[in-house]
Amino acid sequence: MRKVLMAIAIISFFISGCSLEEDQDANPVIKTAYDSLSRSEKSEIKGDWKKAILKEATVSNHTGVLTNQHYDGKEAYIIIFYTGDNHSIGDIDVYVSKDKLKVIGKGYRD
Repeated sequence: MRKVLMAIAIISFFISGCSLEEDQDANPVIKTAYDSLSRSEKSEIKGDWKKAILKEATVSNHTGVLTNQHYDGKEAYIIIFYTGDNHSIGDIDVYVSKDKLKVIGKGYRD
């Protein structure tokens, strides 16, 4: 009985470790942006979402839809998820605040 319990504990450890490893190599800002996407948006992403482009730029209501107007005209992280060369409406841009690392909006798509 003791061997069975030990085997279950070891297997559980490896299973939980494997699932944690998948997200451990993801940048926390990119992961925050990815977690905010709908199932449909996630399915549009081509390649590894963890390799999204991360940049800093000024965001505004002219560049996208802000969910928090406090950030209009301020610097934020912009995470760009690639949706393919031939995708007609463009990549998915997610805005994340630099101060609280919260999603504050999304860029316009054609």
